[in-house]
Amino acid sequence: MSGGDGAAARSEILAATVAAIEPAPPVASEGPTARWLAARLAAARGESRRAGDPEATPARPAMVIAVDGDRAAAAALCSGEAAATGLATDAGALTMVVWAGPDDAEVPAEALRLDGDDGGVALAVALAAEGVDVIGLGAVGGGPALAVLTGVILGAASVRVPVVLGDAGAAAAAVAALGLAPAVAGYLTASHGGGDEPAARALRAAGVPALFEVGLGGEGGAGAGLALALVTGPGRGPQGPRDRDPVR
Repeated sequence: MSGGDGAAARSEILAATVAAIEPAPPVASEGPTARWLAARLAAARGESRRAGDPEATPARPAMVIAVDGDRAAAAALCSGEAAATGLATDAGALTMVVWAGPDDAEVPAEALRLDGDDGGVALAVALAAEGVDVIGLGAVGGGPALAVLTGVILGAASVRVPVVLGDAGAAAAAVAALGLAPAVAGYLTASHGGGDEPAARALRAAGVPALFEVGLGGEGGAGAGLALALVTGPGRGPQGPRDRDPVR
């Protein structure tokens, strides 16, 4: 396939994904944070049950962290030594580190190599097919990593899977996704909404709610890991209790 044909195919994938996104039902901001978040995620999935109900569907979370250019960060994330992956594992999340940097870079074998927003779309749809119903996002670096996360957001919304934004990079990817499909806003929750960064202001303007009005700072999606723990309960996810404190 020539470069022009490849670009056209990616454009068609993106257009079809955007066309498949339907508005999510609104959820009032009331009650304890964990209960409200669970209700918002359930609404995005098309459910009406709330956290604490005897028949409530347990969350099946995944964490996707895209890395561009920082091999040391990719290694720390893959090993579980980084705060974001530790928190996500504690929440029972399937954690995926995506390498969006140069193809010739030596990165851990556990890292998934993806390129572009179409790769992110494919990843989100594949996770949904495996039963994942909420995805936390984080980024290390910009450019290609943010393109992948933009695709993940669009792909997730197209199959009614809500997304939790874990850091400023994920927020920037969400702004790009909102520019293509404003209905994406109904599937987004920011882990933190404080600060005066352009992405944070854009999310507030789009009506994307935040769990905490503080700036957790950094990168790598630690905020999303904390949010996923609110849904599943620390150490009570599918992988069971952890033997160590995940925060380093």
